[in-house]
Amino acid sequence: MLNVQDATGKEPVLNNCGTIVYSWFLGVEQRCGIAFLEIRMISTWHKVFVCMIICDCLLLCSARAEQFCGDINNKDTIIDVMNGEYRITNNVWRGTSTQCLSIDPNSTFFSIIRSTHDSNVVVAYPSIIRGQHFSGVNTKNSGMPIKISDIATAPVVWNADVNHAKGVWNTAFEAWISKTGGTVPEGGAELMVWLNKKGSIIMPAGGEKKVTITVAGTQWNVYFDSQQRNWKYIAYERAKPSVTASFDLKDFINDAVSRGYLESSWYLDSMEAGFEIIQDGQGLTNRSFSASVTARSSSEPNNAVPTK
Repeated sequence: MLNVQDATGKEPVLNNCGTIVYSWFLGVEQRCGIAFLEIRMISTWHKVFVCMIICDCLLLCSARAEQFCGDINNKDTIIDVMNGEYRITNNVWRGTSTQCLSIDPNSTFFSIIRSTHDSNVVVAYPSIIRGQHFSGVNTKNSGMPIKISDIATAPVVWNADVNHAKGVWNTAFEAWISKTGGTVPEGGAELMVWLNKKGSIIMPAGGEKKVTITVAGTQWNVYFDSQQRNWKYIAYERAKPSVTASFDLKDFINDAVSRGYLESSWYLDSMEAGFEIIQDGQGLTNRSFSASVTARSSSEPNNAVPTK
């Protein structure tokens, strides 16, 4: 417990959480020279009240948070969030390492709070998913699968935080596009949108940049690999790294169709956002993510036609 005196000499008492917050204010004073606790117009009682309010907020947040861990033996550990509109997966799919996530079931937030990854290849892709995923995930009210030629818009808004993350990883959106749109797709394409990366050993599959294009006022380096059996790999890597994104996936799909990487008769099955991790990854955080798809009306033109 921490006792502090106000101008009257009385000693308001804080609980343990309040003590921590009050001590934080003291630390701010020492580091920044801000005499918050010495402002005479604010009584100690008011300061204590502020500390307790902050404490209550922290307790509320921690009460909502959940944690779950996974390794190769339970790589598809999945939790519904936002009433089943989205699902978060741990997805450790290679090696013997483990990782733990902290999530909030009432939002799209997740963060990697522990990781033992130490490899030279990607071993995990913790992510948040919307749509019908080949792993068996099927979220509510997604509008997917949907034939590419029937898509009017597919807006994506994403906000990540990598400022304190360790290791080697990327920040990558992913769309799975199949030839049949079934629960067990028979080939198709993996279309990725890379926002940034850390470490020189993490590169898009194929490793050879094909071209640089501009989508929504931003430059993207395009990679393509068709060596995987029945599946093509397409990656759009942001030329200038960022941790936020707001784009229409249809723009990338149209570009891929025009290059012959996709067929307009194929289906958009799912969209997801997360982090491909080679080493560590602790601290990688998804602040928010939203993805949706709108079908075009029969009178709208189909813009997903290859251009010559």
